[in-house]
Amino acid sequence: MAVEVRKKGNESTEVLIRRFGQRVMESGTINQAKITRFRLSKPNKRNKKVSTLRKLSDRVKREYLTKVGLIKLAKTSKRRR
Repeated sequence: MAVEVRKKGNESTEVLIRRFGQRVMESGTINQAKITRFRLSKPNKRNKKVSTLRKLSDRVKREYLTKVGLIKLAKTSKRRR
């Protein structure tokens, strides 16, 4: 989506810049950039599985260590909203 604006005969630079800004807004380049800037890609199946298995193994380890008494879990308090 390249926007090209050429200076006409006796056109001032301010007018040229204003015309360029209008063309950019019309083309939707800025809106498209804003939309795609922070978009996250969806995780694929393999990454989902690996993540889930890692979380599961971490939970099992944590439960074992708590049961044995090597770590103590902090009490979670109910927060008011």
